[in-house]
Order: sequence, then C-alpha cells, then structure tokens
Amino acid sequence: MILASEKLVAYELCSRRFKWMSQYPVRVSLVRALYIALDAGLRTAKDPERVAENEFLSIAASPGLDVIGQDVYAIAMHHAKLAGILAAALRSAWTAPWEILDPVALPDGHQWHSAVYDAGDGNLRRLALVDRWSDDRKQQELSGWRTVGEVCALDRPLLLTAVTIGTSHEKRRHSAWTRCWRHPRNHTFRFQRKNSTEDFNGAWASVWREDAGITTS
Repeated sequence: MILASEKLVAYELCSRRFKWMSQYPVRVSLVRALYIALDAGLRTAKDPERVAENEFLSIAASPGLDVIGQDVYAIAMHHAKLAGILAAALRSAWTAPWEILDPVALPDGHQWHSAVYDAGDGNLRRLALVDRWSDDRKQQELSGWRTVGEVCALDRPLLLTAVTIGTSHEKRRHSAWTRCWRHPRNHTFRFQRKNSTEDFNGAWASVWREDAGITTS
C-alpha cells in the first residue's frame, strides 16, 4: 500500500470521499490545483512562472476545476497567475530546481510518498498555502498529517514555509500577490501608500495581476 499525507488527510475528513477520489477522476479544487501547479514551477529547470501558469491552465482544461457558476475561465486565469508568481518568488533564492524525495519504505511494509522538497540547502521544506497566518493555523499545520506524517515517515525535521495568499472572495484571492493599485494620472502601480497606513482613495484603480499587463520582474 502506498501512503501519503494527502491521502491520510482525505481519509481523516471522510472515508467515503477518500474511496471516491481513489477510484474515479474528479474535478480539482482551486487550492489543490494551486499546489499542483506550484509543484511544477518549483521542480522545472525552465521558466518557473510560465510552467506553473501552464500547469494550472492544463488542470482547468482536464479534469477541470471544482467551480460552480460562471466566469470559470477568468477564475482559472486568476489562479494561474497566482501560481506563477508564487513559483517565481519561491525559486528566486535558488537557481536549481527543487527536488522531491524518493519513496520511503516503512517498517510495516507500506511505502511512503513524501510531499516535501529538497531545495539543495540540506533542509527539507514543506509548503502551506494559507488564507492568513495565526496561532490557530500554526497549530493546525504543526499537528496535521502533512507535518506529523512526514516527520514520522522520514525521521527527519523539516522547515514549514507558510505563504499567505489572502482570503477568497468570489473565487479570487485578495492579497498583494494578486492585486495592486494604479495611480489615476501617471498610471504607476502601488501595493501600499508611502508613509501612510491609509487605504487608497477612490481615484486609485484596483488592478488584478492577470489584467496588469506587466512582467513579474
């Protein structure tokens, strides 16, 4: 039997859902698709941003995203751009692709497939995409299967990298990764006001990453 933290999490939430997901192709949630696309960007030797974007759009095409309603293409483009910029940011400190670990044989004969990465610096890293970071969320991440299962199976400590991607409203993530503000006259982009904690006034236009038309660099 092949074990993985993702399988254990699904089984713990609902054994019937775990059985269904194991036997039938089902549409992919937006967060799960983000993880898959980000994985492709982190492990590629090419352009991490472009690879992550293309991977997300490929998932949206088949098997499809678990989205109900209209504007599915716009939602897919929004999250594809998010996956791309996250991949570019995380890979910016490492020139070489991140690597996954080989399967580990457990004492009872089962095989563990790890979801942590080796970035080449000697540390094992696990990524967590979160709405916001709090003490409660920290405790959830530290005590969940994605951390406990990995540490027990690998018998090694790991570093947890939590990335705050913002809350979801109408299937869009609201954070500096995805949205900025454009000046009404000189059309420069800003993420926050200089020397002030006030919000931008109504003259500043809110611009989503997929509509900005500028490169990440």
